[in-house]
This record gives sequence, C-alpha cells and structure tokens, in this order.
Amino acid sequence: MTLSKVLIIGCNGFIGSSLTDHLLSSGIAVAGFYNSTRPLIIHGKLSLFPAIQSKDDFKDFLVANNDLDVIFFLAGS
Repeated sequence: MTLSKVLIIGCNGFIGSSLTDHLLSSGIAVAGFYNSTRPLIIHGKLSLFPAIQSKDDFKDFLVANNDLDVIFFLAGS
C-alpha cells in the first residue's frame, strides 16, 4: 500500500512528532490535529488544524478530507 495523505491526531506529541517528521521526509502529505501546551513543532508541509472539539468537528473534517489513506490516533498522555 502506498500512502499519499495521512492524518495524525496528536502530531505534536513525542511519538506523533517523530512520525510526522518521518512521513514528511518520505514525501507523504500529513494533516495533523494537536492540543498541547508544548511549543508547536513547525513542519514545512504539515497542514495543522485546531483540536477536535466535538464529534461533528471530526465528521466535518473527514467529509472535507475524504482522500486520507490512514489515521493515526496518538493523542493523550
């Protein structure tokens, strides 16, 4: 399976930021949600979105981005 676009929920965390770096360096488009007090790690080709506030926010995002290959859920401490 070839990946072209992925979503990472928790893209600014310990694991999420490493995965984001790896995927972006591999030429894969990454969309990311984060909700962190850590300073935001800026990635060149990362599309950032505010934290998901409700299931409707997430549903609307998925409808607008129906070309995602994989969703990684890496949120939480």
